[in-house]
Amino acid sequence: MAQSVVQTERIAPQQPVTLRAYTTSAQQAHRGTQFGLVTEALVDGRIVWRAETTALAKNTAPNPDSTRTPRPGNPSDNAAAEPGWDQLAIVDVPEPLGRRYAAIAGDLNPIHQHALLARPFGFPRAIIHGTWTLARGLAAAALPSTAGYSLEAQFRKPVSLPSTIAISIRREAQCDALRINSSDGSINHVNIRITHKEQV
Repeated sequence: MAQSVVQTERIAPQQPVTLRAYTTSAQQAHRGTQFGLVTEALVDGRIVWRAETTALAKNTAPNPDSTRTPRPGNPSDNAAAEPGWDQLAIVDVPEPLGRRYAAIAGDLNPIHQHALLARPFGFPRAIIHGTWTLARGLAAAALPSTAGYSLEAQFRKPVSLPSTIAISIRREAQCDALRINSSDGSINHVNIRITHKEQV
């Protein structure tokens, strides 16, 4: 559903780090159970990088006792319709990419493998990993560009395989916003905001 990352200082390529991972307390949401997956990188005992993935375990039916948790977003998801946005790239996302990325990431969820395997889970076609979509947008924008930064990403609609996506950026002082939409602008896939600071 969402991804946040905070880095307080640059991590050198050969820098030894200690990694720890844990989950946050589960909370009931309208569509199921929501929880966080946290990963932290420590150098000399101090946290220099922290990421939290907000995940949702869907219920088979809405929970009548839960309160609907709105998904964070922006007033408008269509970057092409707003001033100040520049298109960075149009990217083809071929059908085999889900399997190729799964082999690298170790995430062999069947929804990423093939349409026949994704359909029992409610997807007419396989979908690419959200982490790939986020990383592809950051690579196109060459972001983050400072040693310290905070990143917030909201995953709106998954990218079906195959697809073509459009990556757009809006640059502001100390902040960059990215949108990843379908190539025709009708579907918003991911919204990303990066705040740049030498010390977060």
